[in-house]
Amino acid sequence: MTRFLPLACALTLAACAGQPITPASVVSDAQTAVTALQTALKQVAIAEPNLIPAADLTRINADLATAATAAAQLSAGMPAATGAATAKVVEGDINDVLDVLAGPPVNGLIPAPANQVVAAAAIVAPMIEAFVAQYVPAAAASPEVASARTTLAAAAPMTLAQARAVLAGAR
Repeated sequence: MTRFLPLACALTLAACAGQPITPASVVSDAQTAVTALQTALKQVAIAEPNLIPAADLTRINADLATAATAAAQLSAGMPAATGAATAKVVEGDINDVLDVLAGPPVNGLIPAPANQVVAAAAIVAPMIEAFVAQYVPAAAASPEVASARTTLAAAAPMTLAQARAVLAGAR
């Protein structure tokens, strides 16, 4: 799958092309993505209790709890470097969740409507990452995480604006 990675990354980032990355948009994206993922994945756990193994669900919930705590500390008025360091925590936890959902045994097979939320989070994650990289030394997403984001985003193709709307509606 990694031989398709450059094309996959390009397709994911194409949804974000021309979109300004502002502290306010990063704060909104981070907070909304975390809340929407928490809500959607709780619904999946109830509707499809055997889809996500208990150990993976525990890991996802822990990542989202850490991300929610960090996201709650973000505000559009905070210094960009401080915000970026906090956003890095959120982005890392979102990437961990996406990586778990894209890998076995789930393999990205998230039922609707939660698949829309997961795809939307996969679309906004590179925007958060790009903002963080401007202020905090950070490695780009690993090939596995980039592939996970692309796989999950491809399950429900949408623009960045559509992804933001899906996340806002799922809160």
